[in-house]
Amino acid sequence: MKWTHKPVGTRNQLHNIMSWQIKCSLPAYFDARTWCWEQWGPGIEYEHWINYNHYAHKAMPWAWQSSKFQGAAIDHGTLYLRDDAMMTQFANMWKSYIDNVDSRS
Repeated sequence: MKWTHKPVGTRNQLHNIMSWQIKCSLPAYFDARTWCWEQWGPGIEYEHWINYNHYAHKAMPWAWQSSKFQGAAIDHGTLYLRDDAMMTQFANMWKSYIDNVDSRS
């Protein structure tokens, strides 16, 4: 599976907070998540970002989602990145996995 990336959509709770959503295949997703932690410091589970920000007054620069919904098997993980600079850095590191990194498609 080629990893896909797109701007965070308006129906996503992280819209206007994170800029990029990247779907990654397993098991490399776990390596990418570790790499993000090493590059930008701690991230947080997608589902907890809003509450953590509200109560702790901290805005994490990135987030991840690897939970299982509606009984579906987990075959990928999702990363959320705050801005274009982070997306560029991520794409440069993981270019052999990710789709066309030059466009906001």
